[in-house]
Amino acid sequence: MGTCINHPDRETNTICMKHGIYQCGECMACRDPDMYCKFRPACLIHFNSKKGFDEATIDNCEKKKPLGGQRIIGNGHLPNSPKKEINHVAITE
Repeated sequence: MGTCINHPDRETNTICMKHGIYQCGECMACRDPDMYCKFRPACLIHFNSKKGFDEATIDNCEKKKPLGGQRIIGNGHLPNSPKKEINHVAITE
């Protein structure tokens, strides 16, 4: 854990791997959102501050239907099928 670059009194575990700086939740913003960064695919800071990301996006995701396929219930048996253990289920759309 480190301290926020803008608020030295706040401890945080959110670090920019490119610049090596810590940012608290209030300061969390990508410093170079339009420039290449090899850490971007796993960057929490970029994910939370990327363009177009807002609460409406979260609301829309929560309302979408789950993917199709068969649902496992109880102890891993499919409904209306012989009692046979299932190791995996393929998800189909």
